Amino acid sequence: MSTSSTPPPRGPSKGAFRLLLLAILLIAALVRAPLWLGESVIGDEVFTHDVVALPPLDALAVVIEDVVHPPLHSMVLQGWAALAGGSVHELRAFSFAMGLATVLLVALLGREVLASGAGGLVAALLVALNDAQAFYGHTARAYSMYAALVMLLLWALIRCLRMGTDGWRWLAFAACALVVVYTHYVGWLFLIAAVGGAWTLGRRHDAWRLTWAVFGVGLLFIPWALAVLGALQRKGGLGPNLGWVDAPSWIQPLWVLGYLTGVPEGRWGTLAGMGIAAVLVAALLPAMVNQRAAGSAVSPRLLAPLLAAALQPPAT
Repeated sequence: MSTSSTPPPRGPSKGAFRLLLLAILLIAALVRAPLWLGESVIGDEVFTHDVVALPPLDALAVVIEDVVHPPLHSMVLQGWAALAGGSVHELRAFSFAMGLATVLLVALLGREVLASGAGGLVAALLVALNDAQAFYGHTARAYSMYAALVMLLLWALIRCLRMGTDGWRWLAFAACALVVVYTHYVGWLFLIAAVGGAWTLGRRHDAWRLTWAVFGVGLLFIPWALAVLGALQRKGGLGPNLGWVDAPSWIQPLWVLGYLTGVPEGRWGTLAGMGIAAVLVAALLPAMVNQRAAGSAVSPRLLAPLLAAALQPPAT
């Protein structure tokens, strides 16, 4: 069983935490607002706009033939357009709201994982100032919604690992996971990592529950997967989608990862950032070995260094 209690968060009082979080959200809004209102419209946003303007079934057919993204963002955005308007800048407002939601959820997740209100606020501030988060936090694409949903997924996972004996908590996690993978295919990487991590950390009961939850999500994803496979056969593969992309060099994935985590551009900046991330992740190993040697499951709090690695400061 996994019934470990959540320690009370250290750091500022509830009132101070809320006030500081409000200030961080204001900073995030000020960083993103000029991009939302002043940044030129990109081609991908034109595609989003055109899809959202279609009737729902026609929009779904276009997304299936495009094969690049699952349909949930377009469906949600159609509802948003019905309420707030369908121009590109009005569609950007949804991404803007999701970007602020991501900052909020990071603060709450950081406080949960680190048992520290100050830790959660620092993590939220880093996301508020992160250049990649600011850019995708205003673009009329799925990425901002996806980021917020991943934070919600991680929060649900941590709650399950700490108080996961109740079936409804695992159902809530499965629901979050289903929404994530229907928003972006990369969501499957989070689920695979979660299952692998649970088994690696020796949490057998949780690992079985997690495995069955992800298996259920996979079953519910089959209809979409079959529709996309049919579209891929009709198109003859991904060539029409990727023909404009040059073959990446070995350093480009590192550069992209460095950019997304906030490492500034520079000759050695990306490699230095990856080195710092490796050190933070390596901090898990002694505690993992000690707890496994003692015959106990590894605490969910050991995920904190991984969170820190994912939220490296822009000043790295």
